[in-house]
Amino acid sequence: MSSEGGMHGRKRQAKVAGQSEEVLAKARAKEQEGIREFLRLTQAAHEKRSSKEYDEQAFGITTTILDSSPDFYTIWNIRREILNHWLGPMTEEEQQDIMNKELQFSDLSIRKAPKSYWVWNHRGWILSHHPRPDWGRELKLVTMMLDIDARNFHGWDYRRHVVASGNFPALSEFDFTTKKINQNFSNFSAWQYRAKVIPRAFPDLAERQKIIEKDFDMVRNAIFTEPADQSAWLYQRWLLGEDKQQPQITSVHGKLDPDGNLILALFLDKEIWVKNSECIQVYAGDGILSTHSATKRGYVTVVHTQLALGGEPALSPLKVVVDHGIFQGSRTGAETSQSVFKIDRIQDVLAESAVQLRLEQSGVAQEASPVNEIFQSVETWKRELEAIQELVEVEPDSKWALLTVVHIMKRLGCHDQQAIQHLDHLAKIDPARKEYYRDYKSHFIANSVSKDKYDPVTRAMSLGGLGLTTLCPAMGIQDSIQTLQLDVSANSLRSLDGLHRFPFAKSVRAARNGIRSIEGVVDLLELEELDLSFNEIRTVDGLDPLSQCRRLSSLHLRGNPIVDAVGHDALKRELKARIPHLARLDDEAL
Repeated sequence: MSSEGGMHGRKRQAKVAGQSEEVLAKARAKEQEGIREFLRLTQAAHEKRSSKEYDEQAFGITTTILDSSPDFYTIWNIRREILNHWLGPMTEEEQQDIMNKELQFSDLSIRKAPKSYWVWNHRGWILSHHPRPDWGRELKLVTMMLDIDARNFHGWDYRRHVVASGNFPALSEFDFTTKKINQNFSNFSAWQYRAKVIPRAFPDLAERQKIIEKDFDMVRNAIFTEPADQSAWLYQRWLLGEDKQQPQITSVHGKLDPDGNLILALFLDKEIWVKNSECIQVYAGDGILSTHSATKRGYVTVVHTQLALGGEPALSPLKVVVDHGIFQGSRTGAETSQSVFKIDRIQDVLAESAVQLRLEQSGVAQEASPVNEIFQSVETWKRELEAIQELVEVEPDSKWALLTVVHIMKRLGCHDQQAIQHLDHLAKIDPARKEYYRDYKSHFIANSVSKDKYDPVTRAMSLGGLGLTTLCPAMGIQDSIQTLQLDVSANSLRSLDGLHRFPFAKSVRAARNGIRSIEGVVDLLELEELDLSFNEIRTVDGLDPLSQCRRLSSLHLRGNPIVDAVGHDALKRELKARIPHLARLDDEAL
């Protein structure tokens, strides 16, 4: 009996296996037929488009394709071309009828693919071409969709569009975000939308501040409940408002080089994105002097510009006008103004040290629509720091808690050693971002030691062997202005970006790092000696930025891969051709 059972079991398995293969074969055949049909329809849609046959058949083809593949954006484009062709000669009633039918098709598409960008994009197009769009219906629809999936960012984007188009009250949207956040603290889209809604819902600053204080309480509740979720942490940063503060010019220094060119350095209290130097104009007497930028595009805290005075320095006063349009990207919708700096005699900048220009007129950019700015007092920052430190005591491995503590410490300019310890711990618990934490750590290292590392007698800044991975903005402005000799040897620098903070340095020692890029040297207009020994310079082309350092006479490259790859003698010839003013390589004459 057991033998029969065994045979029965084996036969049944074979039978099932046979049936499965047959079913799979049929499924594969059906799939192949479906693919062939899909390709045939796609080709037909393109042929109709090429011949501009915007007929019912072409429209039906797009319906069939999109019904099975709602992410096929090219077919959505063809469908809109057909509809545009039809809408032209139609009456308003006919247009409304066809757009209503298209909305019904969009309803089905959204149910099938609620996270498809192209489906939501098409719906927005429908409403923009609808003669009488029903925005109330759209708001109900998107509310229903966000009830189903509260974190569908396509739905949140569409909701913003609907609210703006239908002119719905911002206060009701504020209440909606409160409901969604209370349902789920991890709803990043709801937090983000709330940040957009608050300024419009509460235009009165005093009333808005009361709401913000309540939101700080809500954020604390969220981060203590779900400390690993980033949503509330990022919203807290918006509430604190640090990134909304307008950069200010702290000083302008000028110096004449031996060729009679005036070098100007504008120092700012935070990094800005610089597009060009056209916002800086220099006047000698009644005439304007042309300028050019020595600062490459990017985020900087010092903006350089250089101009040729020509002949003997004039006796007339020098005036520097800075249009705040240079702060591009620091504030949207801002009206720019000007700051004016002046030096009474050009002879005053002939000294060895750079001279600070006198501020004659201070310009502060004014907000064109004054509803978006949020600023919090130092006391508020300290209060939030204390609250998060309590969380760190309970959750010592909470990445977002530690990172926020560091962020606030940087803003307050305090607790450097504690911040360094937190960043070291973050690098251990979050190794995927360890390089970011190391760069962040450089800020606190430099901030804690730079004041003690400057020798006013020799005008030398010694930052060697500190473990720096980047030359960060924390370094003292006044000391960096006067620095003639900079030593950043034996660190972990990967590039020379950040040298613009030492605009008048004549000697830079950067040996024994891991430097691969030297783009930052173009900001050193008076550089005479550069030591890059024992780094990772690999190609001759990588040394091309040195051609812009027109006073560079001595270069050290021993211990770099380029020396073995090219050969010492060949490298000397190559450098002589590319950098004619260079006199010595590794203490040997070229």
